[in-house]
Amino acid sequence: MQPIKNKYLLLLGALAVSSLYFIWLYVVMKNLFDIIYLRAAQLEISYNFATIPVQLWIFSIFIFGGLFVASNGKLKLSNRIKRIYMTVIPVASLAISIGLGVVLKPMLIKHLTNNGYQLTETIQASKPWYFDKEVYELNVTNISSAH
Repeated sequence: MQPIKNKYLLLLGALAVSSLYFIWLYVVMKNLFDIIYLRAAQLEISYNFATIPVQLWIFSIFIFGGLFVASNGKLKLSNRIKRIYMTVIPVASLAISIGLGVVLKPMLIKHLTNNGYQLTETIQASKPWYFDKEVYELNVTNISSAH
């Protein structure tokens, strides 16, 4: 009876993490689209969007782990697939994340400043694994004097 209970607990944990992941992804993507389409007078920019590739890889671990548990450990993968999944994909995800952070954040900041936003404050991270946030507010006087 114990192995079945453990299997259900593992599947329940994977389901909980998966649902929380989609909530996190929604919040990050909503913030990114708000910045791109200038949907608010006050916008926050952080490096959260750059972690999406790494987060997708971590999420896939829960998916494959759930499949492995559901198949009673009978899921066999070749050594080539294991090597790709455990070395190539994480390195590629990390490289893409760094590239997104280095390239996309300055582009988003330039987009905001070109459309009348100004940096009002920088919120320091409360924990080492959080990112600092830069708050930009729409400068209405600048826009009205430009037109």
